[in-house]
Amino acid sequence: MSCSVEIIDFKRPEGNRKNLYVNSIPGSSAEDVQEYLYSVFSLYGLIHGIQIYPYSTSNQSEKVAGYYGFVTFYSVIAAHSAKESLSNKITISGTECKIAYAKRKKDTQTVTTLHFAKCQELANYYLGFNGWSTTIKLASIMSYSSCIRTKFNCQ
Repeated sequence: MSCSVEIIDFKRPEGNRKNLYVNSIPGSSAEDVQEYLYSVFSLYGLIHGIQIYPYSTSNQSEKVAGYYGFVTFYSVIAAHSAKESLSNKITISGTECKIAYAKRKKDTQTVTTLHFAKCQELANYYLGFNGWSTTIKLASIMSYSSCIRTKFNCQ
C-alpha cells in the first residue's frame, strides 16, 4: 500500500499537474458543460475552477461546434486520481473527450493568494471545518467545584 502526502498551500493552484485539459466537449451551452464537468471531476477532489472555451470549425460564420475546458484542482493527487480513474477520457453525449494534463506555455512566477471565500472552502474540505468566524468567541468556564455543586444541588 502506498501512501502519498501533499502540502496544499492557501494560494492559487499553479503547475500543469493540477490542471487537466478536456477536449472535444459537445454541449449546448458553456454553463451546461461546466456543470457536467464539475459533477464528474468533483468526485476526485476539491476543484479550484473550471474554464470553458468554445471552438468552431474552420468556417467562422458557423455556430459553436463544441467546447474545450480546463479543470484546476488544488491537489496534484486529486488531478492524477481523476485522470487515471477516468482512463484519460470521458464520454459526453456519445462523444469521447480526451483528458490530459494542461501544458502551460508560460511559467508564472507570481504567487497569487486566494480570496477569503476560497480559503474557507479549502479549509472546510481538507480540515473538516464547518465554518469560520472572524471574531474570537469566548466561552465562560465553570470551576470544578461549581460544577459539582450544580450537579448535586449543593449550597
